[in-house]
Amino acid sequence: MMPRPLVRDGVFFYYGRSNYPKRRHSKTRGAKRRTHYTVTAMASVACKNCSAPTLPHRACTTCGYYKGRQVVVVRQDAE
Repeated sequence: MMPRPLVRDGVFFYYGRSNYPKRRHSKTRGAKRRTHYTVTAMASVACKNCSAPTLPHRACTTCGYYKGRQVVVVRQDAE
């Protein structure tokens, strides 16, 4: 059972809970903390073998080459 809060001058004090905020955080303070929560675009580089866009440090999904040599055998689907 949770203890009842003690209210003094509009501030809630909870006994028995060590990590409970004494005062409310404002909307501005929360927004300032969230300023770094941004979405970044994924980087892509051109494959040196076939010039298709690929993710850096990964084998090309089109031709299967990485660092100038073939590391993955790519299947050609029949159309």
